[in-house]
Amino acid sequence: MKQASIFEGVVRGEDSHTNLLRNLMLADAPYGMAVCELLRPTGFNLQFTELPDIQTQVTLATPGLNHGRADMLIESGSAVLLVEVKTALYCDLTDNQDFGLDDQGKPKLKGYVSYLKYRQQQGAYVGLSLLAPRSWVHRETIRRQLAQLDIPTQSRTWEQVCTLSLNPHFGKLAGEFGAFLENDFMDISFAPEEVSLLTSELGLKA
Repeated sequence: MKQASIFEGVVRGEDSHTNLLRNLMLADAPYGMAVCELLRPTGFNLQFTELPDIQTQVTLATPGLNHGRADMLIESGSAVLLVEVKTALYCDLTDNQDFGLDDQGKPKLKGYVSYLKYRQQQGAYVGLSLLAPRSWVHRETIRRQLAQLDIPTQSRTWEQVCTLSLNPHFGKLAGEFGAFLENDFMDISFAPEEVSLLTSELGLKA
């Protein structure tokens, strides 16, 4: 049975979901580390010796250019992980978030990808992760586009964050967030691999 959360009626929209997730990650270090591990692309060499710098609604600027605004930017040492967040099922990507191919069949070097390429040229190890509801209408299209990029990418769901947040190993506020997400995404259902997060090394890592 779903439980009421203290965040009900307070958190609405993409930015507030992202800000709350970021604040809880910083307030509860084991939870923050676990969420970072969840969002981390496979093969992305990001070592968490301490909680990394996590910012939200970050303007992505390079000399003379503006590459849009990142929902979340996670930096640790020389590693940079950009997280694109969606909460509405029918929300489209903006032009800066277009990860498709150009007329020559190569990934478009603009927006987020252009920014990450710049950081890569500056010596950073870069990655790109998508966080959206499982039923987001563009998920499969974007998943295919991400797979065509030559940087590490990952696609995760709010349902997976919900499962992780409900792990009693983490603090009370993380549990409240999990209950909020369970109510927020009414069609939530857990696949076996998501349920396993409750007892996996990822979910229990301190």
